[in-house]
Amino acid sequence: MLVYLLSPLNTATAGASGAIFGLFGAIFVVGKRLSLDVRWVVAVIVVNLVFTFAVPAISSQRISWQAHVGGLVTGAVVAAAYVYPPRERRNLIQAAVTIFVLAVFVVVLICWRTGQLRAELSI
Repeated sequence: MLVYLLSPLNTATAGASGAIFGLFGAIFVVGKRLSLDVRWVVAVIVVNLVFTFAVPAISSQRISWQAHVGGLVTGAVVAAAYVYPPRERRNLIQAAVTIFVLAVFVVVLICWRTGQLRAELSI
């Protein structure tokens, strides 16, 4: 979503790295919830974020930082909604957050950005 919202129109993006960053965020949150040592995933996230921003700065390679940051934040938020709610309301909260995230992404952000792009391109 962050790619669609922030990238220029002529930007091509491919790959599943945003989803991988989403898994990094989810692993961090779940690990914290289970009181596990999450230093290793923090190190992986930091190294990958440094790579994400440093490589384009020093070379002609382009990396979609929007996909990486958006995936990381989304994965962490959704994982938190899945592992932190109290047991007695867990199913309700998990369903509500899932529906909310989908609604915000699909209905609000996609429709808003598509309308903005259509107006910009006079379509």
